[in-house]
Amino acid sequence: MEDCLYILDGRFDQLRILYVTFYGIIPGFFNIEHKEKLLPNLRIFSLYCKHHIDDFDESIVALLRRMLNLEELDLNIEVQCYEKFIDGDTLKKDIIIYMPQLYKFTFNICSIINHRDQTIFPLNEDIQKTFKYFSNNQIITCIDHFQEEACSQCHIYSYPYKLKVYNYITNNFLCR
Repeated sequence: MEDCLYILDGRFDQLRILYVTFYGIIPGFFNIEHKEKLLPNLRIFSLYCKHHIDDFDESIVALLRRMLNLEELDLNIEVQCYEKFIDGDTLKKDIIIYMPQLYKFTFNICSIINHRDQTIFPLNEDIQKTFKYFSNNQIITCIDHFQEEACSQCHIYSYPYKLKVYNYITNNFLCR
C-alpha cells in the first residue's frame, strides 16, 4: 500500500493510467498530507480491493476526488456502511460530479450494513431507481438479508459483469 501512496503523492505527475489491487485498505491510509494533491493527468484508474473497506468517504471518495480529468474508472470494492447502502445517488453526488471528463464507469460494489446499525432497509427497486441517470451502463442491483449473520448487503454492478471471480455471491445474483 505504501508504494501506491508514493505513486499518488504527486511525484509521478505525468501518470496517465493506474491499475491497483489491494488486499485491504487500513483506516487512515490516505492521510491528510496526500488528500490535497491533485492528479490532473490521470485518465484511467482501476481499483480492486479484496477485503472490505471501513471508511469509504475518507479513503475511496477522497482519493477519487483528486482525479479531476479521469476518463475511465473501474471500482471493485466491498464497503462496510453504517447508515445506508451505496447506491446511484451516492456515486453521483460523491464521485461522478467531480469528474466531468468521465465517460466510462464500470463497477462492482457490495455494501454491507450490520443490523445493529440499521433497522429499515430499502427495497431493491428503490436502489435500482437511483441509477436512472446512468445512461452509459446497464446497472444490476440486488439486496440480500442474512438473519443469522445479522447483516444485509446491497450488490450493485455494471453489466456486463467483467470479473472472473464472484465474491459474496448469493442466489439473487443476476448475470444476464
